[in-house]
Order: sequence, then C-alpha cells, then structure tokens
Amino acid sequence: MLVATNDGIVLANSLPLFDEDGNPRSFTMDLISYDAGTEANNELATHVPGPPFNGMERAPTADPIMAHPGIAGTADVGAAFGWTEPTATVAVEAMVEMPEPPTEPEPPAEPEIPTEPKGMFEMALAPGLNMISLPLMPADPYTASSFAEMIGATIVIKLDTAMQEFVGFTAGQEGDGFAIEGGQGYIVNIPGGGMVTFTGTAWDNTMEAAAAAPGIELPSPTWAFVVSGDLLETEMGASYTVVAKNLRTGEVSTRQVSSMHREFNTVWADLSRQSVIEAGDALEVMLFDDMGNIVSGPFTHKVGIEDLRKAYLNLSLTVGDMHPAKTILGQNFPNPFNPETWIPYQLEKSADVALQIYDTSGSIVRTIDLGYKPQGFYMTRSTAAYWDGRNNMGEQIASGVYFYSLQTPDFSATRKMLILK
Repeated sequence: MLVATNDGIVLANSLPLFDEDGNPRSFTMDLISYDAGTEANNELATHVPGPPFNGMERAPTADPIMAHPGIAGTADVGAAFGWTEPTATVAVEAMVEMPEPPTEPEPPAEPEIPTEPKGMFEMALAPGLNMISLPLMPADPYTASSFAEMIGATIVIKLDTAMQEFVGFTAGQEGDGFAIEGGQGYIVNIPGGGMVTFTGTAWDNTMEAAAAAPGIELPSPTWAFVVSGDLLETEMGASYTVVAKNLRTGEVSTRQVSSMHREFNTVWADLSRQSVIEAGDALEVMLFDDMGNIVSGPFTHKVGIEDLRKAYLNLSLTVGDMHPAKTILGQNFPNPFNPETWIPYQLEKSADVALQIYDTSGSIVRTIDLGYKPQGFYMTRSTAAYWDGRNNMGEQIASGVYFYSLQTPDFSATRKMLILK
C-alpha cells in the first residue's frame, strides 16, 4: 500500500493477507511515514538518483528515488529514506467466511445389549403339599432356602435322578441347601396355601411359555415327609448313617452324613400321592457309625397333627446318647471260635451286669463280673464282654458246646456257642 506526498510516502510494509494455509486473514497493523527530504525541499541535485543503499543521506523526491532498491521492492523500503515514523494504523478484515476447523468425530455409541422382557406369573398353591416347577427364570437363581422363603414353604424336596433318592430341605435349616433349577419338579409344603407371584424371563425366550407349570392341588394325605436335624459331638473324619423307620408301615428312610456337614434330611415321598405317614404313627430314629454300631438312639416320636401340617419332624442326635428300647443278649462273635470271643449286649436301663458260662452238664465254667453298666449298646469289640476261653482256674477249656447267660436284676437270657480247636 503506497501513498505519495511532496517529499515522502506513507505505506504499510509487507501486508500478510493470507495465512500459511492459504486462508484470508483479518489483522491490524501500523502505517509508516517515510520522509525523503527536508520540509524545505532543498536536497542537493547531486544526490539524485538517491542516497547510497543503507545510507542516511537525504534524497530529493525526484523520480529517480523510485528506482531505489527499497522502493523497487528488492530491499527494505526504509533504507531509501532519511527517517520513518508510525503515522496511523490500518485494519484489514477478511471478506470470506472462514471454515470451521475440523473436529474429531465422536466415537460411536456402544450398542445396547438387548435384554429379555421381564415376565410375571401368578401360581395358585393348595394348602399342604404341592408339586411345582419354576415357570420363569429368575434374575438371581434360587436355592432351596431362598425358594422356601419366597413361597412360604416348610419343606422343599427334589429327586436326585443320579442316586434315585429324594433330597429334602426344611425351613429354618442352616445353609442354602440345593440349587433350584428350571425344568425340574419340586415337592413343597405350603401350610396355608395361597397365590405366589414369580418374576423373570421365559425359559425359551417366549412369554407364552411362562404359564407352563401351574401348581397342582393334591389330595389331603401326606404323601411326602422329612425327618431332619443335626448331629452333635461327632468324631472328626467319621461318617454316620441316620435311619428313620415308620413302625406302622415298616418303611425305612436313610441318609449318610459326614462329621463335617452334620445336617441330615431323611425323606419319604410317594409320587403317586399315596399317604406315607399318618397322625399317630410312631417313628423310630437311630444313628449308626461306619462300623454299623448304634451310636445314638433309638428315639421314638409319635406323629402329631402339627407334624403333618409342617410335613417334617426336626430333632438332634448326639453321638453316645443311646437309648435301647429293651435289654438284649446278642450272639457271640466269632462263633465258632478259638480261643477267644466277644459277647455283645444292650441295656434298656443302667444295671449291675454279670456273665456266666456253662458246659453241657450245667456246671459253671467261668463267671465274668462286668460291674455297673449304664444304659446303652455294648455291641462292638471295644464295648462287648470279652472271654479268652479259660475257666475260673485260668485253664483253657476243651472244644465243644457251651452256654452263656447275661444276668441283671430284672433280666436274664442264655445263648449257645461253640469252641473248635
């Protein structure tokens, strides 16, 4: 930009109209006055065509000054004049709209994972025993404990298809019990009956399938019953077997229990819905160790109306708490024997106990005073009476048939044994 005066010019030097990317720019910069001589215009003619390049002498405003390298654009224009100073400012505004700077594209939104529609199913449960399965898949899987709590059941029973035996869970029992799975039937006891609401998703992804397993109203007979409880004072590492027997029907239910778990559930169930127990039935419960010895019980319980309403009986069995129903003299073992044998027995109540051994003539061969013995079972080698085959004189007796007799103040019994040498 160039403005001529009588002895100088006013210009803006090096106007950057475009940025380095070629886009028009807006800016403000100074206008500079360049004075080519004095105000009196008395420069010497000998200076024409101008002062030396980069010199400080003044030059006339004659045309030759325009040929100076600074004016010609090949050098700094300020070097062609005696002095310079800012005169004004100039503002340059770009008339072309600047495009918006490019922005980073937003990352694509995470695709939403489709969820199965929630369903709801109401099931009518009859008072007492029902056979049901889960109509919907719950968000959180049920255990026997949480399932019993949700539907208000006193018992939950499943059939272990691998073992072909029933497994039970009773209300108030510690632990979660077994898992409740879809497609499986469960026997539950709901004393008051009522409506139960299930929520979840359909097992086969269709809402129509939610109503696949309504509750089945069953007849009044008690066709499932559980005897449950805990083992107390067990020996570390030992295993036990709980045996429950209905003395009226003779039906027996058993359950093996380890000393680590100690909870037991013995189950009677009839899927044809025939009664397995009635009010007034006597249940006998015993505990055996892994050698087959009774270590607790037998205990007899008379079934009442409340037991049938709950469909279970709960009791604890203490190892060593033995209650024989009657006093018995067992068969000696081994038999025949040589030279020693063991004579088992059980006592209905505590008593002074003595054993006498006779020969076939009725003469006493040996008397074994066992002393005072508490009520219980004496059926194993460690507890039964021991005879070494000697008489009262300490002599070995001859082969043959002998008799042994157990005597208490209110009991007496005799059995036969054989010595073979």
